[in-house]
Amino acid sequence: MREKSIRVFIADDHSLLVDALKARFIQSGEFEFAGRASTMEELHARLNGQADVLLLDKMEDTREMLASIASIRNSCPAVKVVLLTGKEDLAFAKQALEEGARGYFSKSLSMEEIFQGLRKVHAGGVVIDLGKAGPNREDERMKAKELITPTEKQVIALLCRGFRGKEIAELLSQINGRNMEPSTVEVHKRRIREKLRDIGVTNDASLGYWACECNLLDGTELSTNSED
Repeated sequence: MREKSIRVFIADDHSLLVDALKARFIQSGEFEFAGRASTMEELHARLNGQADVLLLDKMEDTREMLASIASIRNSCPAVKVVLLTGKEDLAFAKQALEEGARGYFSKSLSMEEIFQGLRKVHAGGVVIDLGKAGPNREDERMKAKELITPTEKQVIALLCRGFRGKEIAELLSQINGRNMEPSTVEVHKRRIREKLRDIGVTNDASLGYWACECNLLDGTELSTNSED
């Protein structure tokens, strides 16, 4: 008999990251997307206990976040809270665990690493995994956007929305008025990974976070022709 899916609620103000995570959860078959919130107010209103794990970004100051974790643990004791962050903060991680959080994950982790961590937390464990995150990488992460071409921005925008290679090729062929093969999309994806590997972007989730963090996308990428 197939085991019951792990229901995951995501609270993060980076919509592209949430879209990327949602798409991967749905594709996995092992995890179920239980809902989303972009503010702490939305989270408290929408999280009704119908989730097994809450992936929570640090959207408030430390004191407010710790109070929110305690409140969530009190109102929804069955929901396991996991912090998903782009910055290394061991002091906050320790405080969050003391308030009842069960995990502290870096957004630089691969999707499979996030899956593994969620499995351990769901099984009753406590997981801290900072991956490749570090406090001295911010300038590198911001400068990396200069390496991304207009077409690569389009590919990133669609990847973060959960589209796959063939779908991206079809959409960009329509948008740009010239044929693009799925193999060309794969070339763009490989080049993007190569350009961003050194700053810890290793998967669609960390790609979505980085794109939001450095304001790579302004919403016009998919409405205009792209010329590299």
